[in-house]
Amino acid sequence: MTLVSGGYLLLIAVNREAQASATGVNNLSYALDTMARTIRTGTMYSCEPQSSYLTTPSVKDCSATAGSSLGVVDQNGKPTIFALSADKAITLNGTRITDTAITVDRLNFYVQGSTPRSNVLQDTQQPSVIIVVQGTVSQGPGKPSRTFNVQTTAVMRSIDL
Repeated sequence: MTLVSGGYLLLIAVNREAQASATGVNNLSYALDTMARTIRTGTMYSCEPQSSYLTTPSVKDCSATAGSSLGVVDQNGKPTIFALSADKAITLNGTRITDTAITVDRLNFYVQGSTPRSNVLQDTQQPSVIIVVQGTVSQGPGKPSRTFNVQTTAVMRSIDL
């Protein structure tokens, strides 16, 4: 009876760890999906945008050296900035979009082809953004954190060739 009870308690503990990890991963997935969706349906990509981007958007590539923030004009025409905050969270215009259980150590953006076709005749590249995220997901107090490394690419939906 004691052996069965011990095994049952162990299963409960393992289940709680799995649920905590799944919650963190789901939240990270939501944040990445939000960024990718905004990029796919947006325009005017800018690597390392200045605060003036929110009032006067401009474009800037950074395909060789990564940027730590990204400016995008969303599908509604609203300028938005994705960045890594001081408390290691992914933010959208300064508002945290990742859970406190997620610690982001690295958030990089690589932007290419951001210049609109109408501005530069030799721009034949569809705008795209590569997002690289590294960090840890907490599994609860006293439990070891799990490390994650994620990379995804988002390409502008409308044609800009």
